[in-house]
Amino acid sequence: MPTKFVPLELQLAKKVEDKQNIVTIDELKHMNNQNEIMALDNDELKLFLKVNHALGKLIFFDEAGLRDKVIIDPVFLIDVLRSIVTEEQFWPHNLLQIFKALKESGKLLKKELYEIWKQECFQMILEHKEYMVEMLVHLDIICRQKDDEWIRLFHNTMYDQYQTRRQLTYAV
Repeated sequence: MPTKFVPLELQLAKKVEDKQNIVTIDELKHMNNQNEIMALDNDELKLFLKVNHALGKLIFFDEAGLRDKVIIDPVFLIDVLRSIVTEEQFWPHNLLQIFKALKESGKLLKKELYEIWKQECFQMILEHKEYMVEMLVHLDIICRQKDDEWIRLFHNTMYDQYQTRRQLTYAV
């Protein structure tokens, strides 16, 4: 790990300590420029992101819809996943209808996802809700339907494909 990375790593660690989960690329560049002689050039900054992503210290994808932000606390992504992939007993009573519909159909309306994220323990996600939906799509956790009205959990889609193949096998 190049020693030139250390100042920016320390700055990001301070942001995480201050409960910030995501920074924009512009914020990252601004922090980097504050390091004066230790500032990384554009190529070094890309390498910094790639290396730290590979080490699991941050999450960054150089893809359309994702390249403008960096998750600097990977636990944040775990919280996002935990918000929808959890046992029924952990869902609040007022959201059980969403859970049951999701369990039956595999469909989750965007407004329902945002409703889940309104819970006190997940409110920090709302600030980045569109970005997090894009991240979940990129990671194949959810898939967007053509009408973009609802999203389907990938697991249920795989289950549906398995059931369809099984039925076709039995039909032949």
